[in-house]
Amino acid sequence: MNECLRALVIPASGWWIIQFLEHDMATVTRDFKEVSEAIRELLKTVERRTREENAPSFRTFERAPEEYLARFEAAAPLNPIDLGQEFAPTKGIELRLETETPPSGEV
Repeated sequence: MNECLRALVIPASGWWIIQFLEHDMATVTRDFKEVSEAIRELLKTVERRTREENAPSFRTFERAPEEYLARFEAAAPLNPIDLGQEFAPTKGIELRLETETPPSGEV
């Protein structure tokens, strides 16, 4: 299985929130150039906890709330992240950038 995850990058008051869709998990960074690294660090942290503390793998997390899917579909595509074999079977991350604040102002 060559799973590709999807993530929405949301600008929020000087931060960049990265919300995954297939698994309800998120991370943040202050620097847009570090989005890729923030994603890798999140996945490494969850996988390390899975091995060392018998915590659940991110692959067992529930999906993100449906509102994020609609926001993802309306967002601008970014270059995908190729993860190689580091998190197999997950091969990559499809990223999209939200360019408008949601109507309620929530992120």
